[in-house]
Amino acid sequence: MVRIAGGKYRFQVKGVELEGGGNSYSDPGDGVDVQYPWEPRPNRFHSQFVFVTPYFIDTTPVTQAAFAEYLKKAGLPTDRYRFLRNWDWSDPIF
Repeated sequence: MVRIAGGKYRFQVKGVELEGGGNSYSDPGDGVDVQYPWEPRPNRFHSQFVFVTPYFIDTTPVTQAAFAEYLKKAGLPTDRYRFLRNWDWSDPIF
């Protein structure tokens, strides 16, 4: 794992939406999009400084096969309806 330093970071996203109003960044309209707590209305352009506390993140991806083996050894539930809803249950390990 590696430590990610905390601090002030710019959160910024923009995108194209298929529905909604507005013609430009200066006139985003009130289209159907995301509204973050610091915004007065939904928008397709978002920019805000946020403060992030330090955290740790793994540097090695975990494969589905490795995670499946872990579930099997740990005896964790394999309820195919609610647990791991997006899991590929065709894996022969199950």
